[in-house]
Amino acid sequence: WYRLEGGAGAGYERVHGLARRRFEICARAFILAVEMEPKQCTFKAFVALLAQPYGEMRGYSEKEIIAERRFIVEQANSMQDPNLKATKFVRFLRDRDAKSSAAAAAAA
Repeated sequence: WYRLEGGAGAGYERVHGLARRRFEICARAFILAVEMEPKQCTFKAFVALLAQPYGEMRGYSEKEIIAERRFIVEQANSMQDPNLKATKFVRFLRDRDAKSSAAAAAAA
């Protein structure tokens, strides 16, 4: 594992915050997927756990997690370990992203 050290340099606060949020959500989701029983790996359960601070990582709201849904799904798909990809959490995010994309295409 690695850790993002210190604060962001001038002009990089937004990028640094985004990278940190994505890293922390994905790292924690992977840990949960490996440690929990598959039937427990629901969206609701993950959101409740990710909302709590963990070590030096802050908690993340459901809104923040959903905002990163595409990134989380892409990371889960790219991993050689199938644990995260197979969770109901990732399936929910994948379905949510597909519905959002379909609605955007229909509106265009």
